Amino acid sequence: MRNTFLRLAATAGIMAMASFATPSHAAPMTFNDVISGGGSGTVITSAAPFVFTHDINQEVDILNYSVTDASLSIALGDRANLTPGTPGAEVVEISIDLGAFFELVTNVPNAPNVAYNFFLDSVGIMGDVLLSLNTDGLLTVTLRVKAPGNSPQTADVIFQSSTLSGFYDLTAVPEPATLALFGAGLLGLGLTRRARRKEA
Repeated sequence: MRNTFLRLAATAGIMAMASFATPSHAAPMTFNDVISGGGSGTVITSAAPFVFTHDINQEVDILNYSVTDASLSIALGDRANLTPGTPGAEVVEISIDLGAFFELVTNVPNAPNVAYNFFLDSVGIMGDVLLSLNTDGLLTVTLRVKAPGNSPQTADVIFQSSTLSGFYDLTAVPEPATLALFGAGLLGLGLTRRARRKEA
């Protein structure tokens, strides 16, 4: 009788560990946060960087949900050069959450709303963007414009919009019943091991 009880307890422990390791959850949900540059766009020059912050807190409850994947799409355009005779091959660099700058694009075309996309799930030099989103729901982006070859000539682009989108899911938190079953299973496994030692 006692051996049967111990076997049942051990089986319950294994089942509890399996349910603890693979919690069930609903299908991922989507979020989409857009920052507009205004009707005519916002001019960014080489004189000063342009900083904006995406905030997904109105769509995602960071306390109970986790961002699992995200992408950023930035739409830029160009206009007539601010300095006569300046070549149009400006360089636009981007920094995520005050991290290192890296090149986003060279020579933005004059056509408006040219989108530059990249994914944030494997962020590399951008730092752990998903961790940042899951910490406070904010993503700060800095854009700066440089003339080619660090020329002293003025360069500029027009910021049209930035779209941060992705998926979020319920954060896996074990339910009380699962925790109770898990504890009972551990107790059963411990009793089984103790009984085997006594038999030996």
